[in-house]
Amino acid sequence: MLTRIDLLKDWNVTGRHSERGYDLQDSVKLEYPAPANAVGWYPIGFERGNDSALEAMDWHALKLRIRTRAEQTEISVKANFADNRSVAARPDLRARRIAGI
Repeated sequence: MLTRIDLLKDWNVTGRHSERGYDLQDSVKLEYPAPANAVGWYPIGFERGNDSALEAMDWHALKLRIRTRAEQTEISVKANFADNRSVAARPDLRARRIAGI
């Protein structure tokens, strides 16, 4: 089972990038990279599968690590579900200095 994803390497990223990273002031968007030949929903017996989405059925958490030079950074996370629901989160983040960064 997939337990870790490097979103910047494994997903589609849009935003202004420089040698120092992405400019968060203008926003950065990360999206799951559906394969070029994906068909979306397809039947599997009495169930359905989707080859355009990440299988995260057994996941119980999402942990993000963000390194920023600014003391304030706003992030939002949005996940879409099979039944067309979506959930968005804007966590309360407090800047934390990490030695060596």
